[in-house]
Amino acid sequence: MFLEILIGIVLGQTIFKHFPLSESVLFIGEMGFLFLLFLGGLEIEVDFIKKKIHHILFLAFIAYTIPLIVGFIIGFVLYDVWVGLFIGTAFSASSIGVAIPVFKSRGLLHKEIGKIAINAAVLNDIATILTLAILIELRQGIGQNIAVVLFKVVMTLAVIIVALFITHTKARGVLEAPLTPTITEGRVRLALSVLAAFVILCIITDVDPLVG
Repeated sequence: MFLEILIGIVLGQTIFKHFPLSESVLFIGEMGFLFLLFLGGLEIEVDFIKKKIHHILFLAFIAYTIPLIVGFIIGFVLYDVWVGLFIGTAFSASSIGVAIPVFKSRGLLHKEIGKIAINAAVLNDIATILTLAILIELRQGIGQNIAVVLFKVVMTLAVIIVALFITHTKARGVLEAPLTPTITEGRVRLALSVLAAFVILCIITDVDPLVG
């Protein structure tokens, strides 16, 4: 993991800053980020979450609120309320892309403590993304009609609720079916279709793409 970060620093703007970042390099970086999130999703076990929900929620709550409060205080003291909110939200991210390689290298990824930590980290990152999306909508709404800002916030929450409903009910039968080549292909198509649908929904409702 350290080697990958070091290579990124060398090839990035820190050392070779006279080489502009091309669209292909940025695309590779974005794909790597998406695959890290995908890897985190693969480690989610709904049955395990149900059994250890209290431990997972407690760990996620602590990991989210403490950095949020500390970051907000630092930003508020040095700058203003908005900077404090954004710094606190940035601090609250657990970085699933770092957590998974660390637990995997220690052989803890598939043990109970590793599963609790990874599931809590995923919930923490989801909460951070949603908080950031709402903050962006509120920040961009300064000077606009308050009704427009409230509409965007409500639409953000609506997109989240619809996503949870669809993934929990409509897609559950496909996801829980026995694995066959046809079912596997159907799952991939379903995932891509749902992803595309929510990106389009975010564009139509003018909700921040982070939510989609």
